[in-house]
Amino acid sequence: MRRCPLLDLPYFDVSTAFAPDIMHDLMEGVIPNLLHKVIVRAVRNKTVTVDMLNPWLDEVSKVNVDCPNGRKHVSPSGSITDSAAQMWNLFLILPQILGRYVQEGNSAWEVYLLLRDVCDIVFSPVVLKSVLYFLGGLIFQFLMHFASEFDASSLTPKHHYMIHYPRLIGEYGPLRRLW
Repeated sequence: MRRCPLLDLPYFDVSTAFAPDIMHDLMEGVIPNLLHKVIVRAVRNKTVTVDMLNPWLDEVSKVNVDCPNGRKHVSPSGSITDSAAQMWNLFLILPQILGRYVQEGNSAWEVYLLLRDVCDIVFSPVVLKSVLYFLGGLIFQFLMHFASEFDASSLTPKHHYMIHYPRLIGEYGPLRRLW
């Protein structure tokens, strides 16, 4: 095995030199993880049933032109195996499906809403530098509430990557251009 030539560059650091991929980090990591937990919690608390969710998902898929390739159903365990685009779509429409049944002050739903606020900024095509400090606080709140609500052991490296988003947006600009 050979030594990587990049390691010999004086201004290259492998731990900071690569741009993030929010599609993989969020759409295929953090978002599905959270959606599974929120749906399982809603089913366990008898807010909704899986038998209620699947027809709603089918109906939304029929009228939503942004929902590619149909929709897979929620399994009895509460898991959903969708593509990144389908998971993003479900993340955005979840309030239309589940929101009306969630009680005010529902702590799992509050974690979902915090991630929505984070994603509104991270996926934005324009991010002002003045928002980066606020974004850092939102990410911190989301991670703390997530760890408190769902157990810190369910945090993954993709959750950790979010901590670096404000700095990386400052260095690279809006991260949606890098996925």
